[in-house]
Amino acid sequence: MNDLAKLVSGEFCYTLGDANGLKLAKKTRHLSYIRAKHGNLKEFEGTYETKFLRTFLLMEQSQELDHNENAAMHDLLPTLRRLRVLSLPQYSYVQELPDSIGNLKHLRYLNLFQASLKNLPRIIHALYNLQTLILRECKDLVELPNSIGKLKHLQHLDLFGTSIIKLPNCVIGLRNLETLILCQCKDLTVLPTNMGSLINLHHLDIRETNLKEMPLQMGNLKNLRILTRFINTGSRIKELGELQHLRGTLEIWNLQNVVDALDALTANLKGKKHLEDLQLRWHGDTDDAFHERDVLEQLQPHTNVEYISIIGYGGPTFPEWVGDSSFSNVVSLTLSECKRCSSLPPLGQLPSLKYLLVQALCGVVVIGTEFYGSCMNPFRNLEEFRFERMPHLQEWICSEGGAFPVLRELYIKQCPNMSKALPSHLPSLTTLEIEGCQQLAAALPTTPSICRLKLDDDSRDVLVTKLPSGLHGLRVDGFNPISSLLEGTERMGVPSTNLEDIEIRNCGSLVSFPLQMFSKLKSFQISECPNLESLDAYERSPENFTRSCLKISVCPDLTLLRLWNCSNVRSLPRCMHSLLPSLEILQLVNCPELVSFPEGGLPTKLQSLQIRNCRKLIAGRMEWNLQALQCLSHFSFGEYEDIESFPEKTLLPTTLITLGIWDLQNLKSLDYEGLQHLTSLTQMRISHCPDLQSMPEEGLPSSLSSLIISQCPLLERSGGRQYDTSFSSCFPPTKRLSAVGDLVHLVVSLLVISVILQHKIFTVTILELCKLIRRRNHILQKANPLIRIHVCVRRVSDQRPSTRNLH
Repeated sequence: MNDLAKLVSGEFCYTLGDANGLKLAKKTRHLSYIRAKHGNLKEFEGTYETKFLRTFLLMEQSQELDHNENAAMHDLLPTLRRLRVLSLPQYSYVQELPDSIGNLKHLRYLNLFQASLKNLPRIIHALYNLQTLILRECKDLVELPNSIGKLKHLQHLDLFGTSIIKLPNCVIGLRNLETLILCQCKDLTVLPTNMGSLINLHHLDIRETNLKEMPLQMGNLKNLRILTRFINTGSRIKELGELQHLRGTLEIWNLQNVVDALDALTANLKGKKHLEDLQLRWHGDTDDAFHERDVLEQLQPHTNVEYISIIGYGGPTFPEWVGDSSFSNVVSLTLSECKRCSSLPPLGQLPSLKYLLVQALCGVVVIGTEFYGSCMNPFRNLEEFRFERMPHLQEWICSEGGAFPVLRELYIKQCPNMSKALPSHLPSLTTLEIEGCQQLAAALPTTPSICRLKLDDDSRDVLVTKLPSGLHGLRVDGFNPISSLLEGTERMGVPSTNLEDIEIRNCGSLVSFPLQMFSKLKSFQISECPNLESLDAYERSPENFTRSCLKISVCPDLTLLRLWNCSNVRSLPRCMHSLLPSLEILQLVNCPELVSFPEGGLPTKLQSLQIRNCRKLIAGRMEWNLQALQCLSHFSFGEYEDIESFPEKTLLPTTLITLGIWDLQNLKSLDYEGLQHLTSLTQMRISHCPDLQSMPEEGLPSSLSSLIISQCPLLERSGGRQYDTSFSSCFPPTKRLSAVGDLVHLVVSLLVISVILQHKIFTVTILELCKLIRRRNHILQKANPLIRIHVCVRRVSDQRPSTRNLH
């Protein structure tokens, strides 16, 4: 179908960067430019004869325009006088559009997504045929020109994620405007006073803004279909009654300001049958709890609603419509921070409810039978249930009927006084997380389907006698009973055949871990277990296993093994190379007592190895035999004091693609003999090496394409002057360009840099460099187009580098 479309479109449609062999013709009307890795700058030259283009699309490929492309774009725009559609996403080099854009008088559609624009030219009003203007995520855009009010045909204005502080009052002149997107304009605090004049407005999105109130005469916007948020002041909520066509999502904020409950009734939510998602929000405490109940009662929506959130409500009870079975379409319900409510509504009667969050209801002490309602099978479609931050909840009375037949996920968090039993029969439960429940001494639900289990130290009294047979994932944070649980599992002698992911943190009682009991393990992460001494993985004798068990390797599927902050670990599993044959990622961090790798070395499929602050292990690094790891492509190494030169000649394998060197306090030089054979190395990062003075005189591997240097102060000094850096000290004088080969990324933490251009060194300050970049005919235009320079400028406030990209 795609080939047929190309054939039919013929010379009228053309894609620059496509290897289609078709030369740009005068008949071309629709042009798209696919940015290749290094651009197709010369191909722009052919476009100057194309006077009749109707469409120009810059296709997104996660590559910003470099300064040459932007310059070409500047020259190109004035020639496209008949253009109807112009799309320039990530137009990042320039901060303002040229006035020549005013020549595009036929333009209907302009997309400047993620541009670096700080403002629009006043000449924008010359685009009087413009219908769609997209400025989405133009983070530097803080204002619009008053002339934008003259775009009489504008229908769609997208300012999502910009830094707009306010809209000019002239926008009320956009009488044909149908869509106004202001979502995530976090600096926006006020809308124009006469917004009610935009009588054709259909869609107004003001989510995630800081608006304090709605403008006057919102009720005049009778064609409004989408109003994502309404901020109430006084009796203004009545204006919602005029907006009869609202649909989709509606958030009503500041309901504590409703003066009369009849005003809420006038809003007529019950008559808005196309609303799908309704959020009702109160802020702050109220002096009249019963008034708030009256308000909520009058805000009853139409029964077609699917998502309901009630947040900050201050009434003593919920009105009858909350939980009424007539709301048969409700699939999600959130009750949050309803501090005065002492009981829950009969939510079990909602036949389609799939997601339920009950959060921060401080007045609820007992969840009783009223919660289930009067139906025979309460919560018959509920799949996910969350109890969170219920400080006074003591008891959850379970239904004797068939409640929660399809519940898959149950989360009970921060309920410190909850002490009585959990539901015992949850046949479909697959995920159970219990956190911050210090008094809970109940047994886990008896269900074979649990595959994800998370427990923490505050829930140490939860009774776990054995791991559920279907468990796939186990996450433990400070749950010290895990030690006895594992010991019991090991004594049983039968491995868990389903557990695939294990994460254990902060378990001081854990001394050893029986890896051999978990034959399907794929990911194993353990940290902050100071008494852990060993990981046991070994073949058992035949008398301990059945014939079928003997066919299973110990952990044949384990791909990730992570040990962090385990100060007493002395050894890794014996015969690790054969018992963990699929291991791809090994991370060893802050394990100071770990002495060596096991006999036989590491698994041959290992791709990524990180070793930091393992002093005894690092001391014996020449015995690691990494050369045998033909799949190893990523190596990170650091936090060790007794190294002055790195890497040693035979330490690293030729297969390495990335190399990280971190926090080697006494490192003075890089060893060229240890680097020269790394013919696949493309990325190298060096950080926090205070004594490192220079790069190898012979240069770096020619394959290197990304070099990042940070927090290496001696590399950032020249002649004893701090921050007066000559980057030539990093490369040999006669081989500077050959030493960096295909370098496309260069990141250096310094304030003065030397740019390597055509076998010369030009030392410039950042300010001067910025000026050079803006002058398109200056020396940077002669630079190798593959070189991209980043400068990490230190922030005085936090001493962390922030990267600015300079092209």
